[in-house]
Amino acid sequence: MSPQTLIDDCSAAGVSVHLVGATLKLRGSPNAVNAVAEAVRANKAALLAYLSAAPAIDLVTEFMTVDGMTREEAEAMAAISIQPRTPAIWLYMIADLNSLINAYCASAKVSDEAKQRMRAASYSQSLASIPHAIDWFRAELRALEKTERKK
Repeated sequence: MSPQTLIDDCSAAGVSVHLVGATLKLRGSPNAVNAVAEAVRANKAALLAYLSAAPAIDLVTEFMTVDGMTREEAEAMAAISIQPRTPAIWLYMIADLNSLINAYCASAKVSDEAKQRMRAASYSQSLASIPHAIDWFRAELRALEKTERKK
């Protein structure tokens, strides 16, 4: 299987394949990543060589393809997302986002099905959009708290 065919198959399964330094990273829901992991492992050397030779994707393109943003939205998000972060900070932010999703769902009395859809959407986001998602959930929680206090 060619590296591009494997990347296309992963994409069809809801998983994006990225080269970070000299390491392959898979983004998608845990179930989708698990479904393609074996094929990626079996073709790791070819994928590394292929992606190393390919031009790097820019943030604007990533936001448009991964997060479904318009060019204007993607350019605005890229402008505020350039701040470099360590892996530890990204992991903290992901945990913070998960916690905020849980708090929002509890406060807004969101169904378990809707909560799962939110989680699935958060798993498919690009890392650079996480700060914006955190800000959105914090604002929504403040608005819900304000509404509750008025009652």
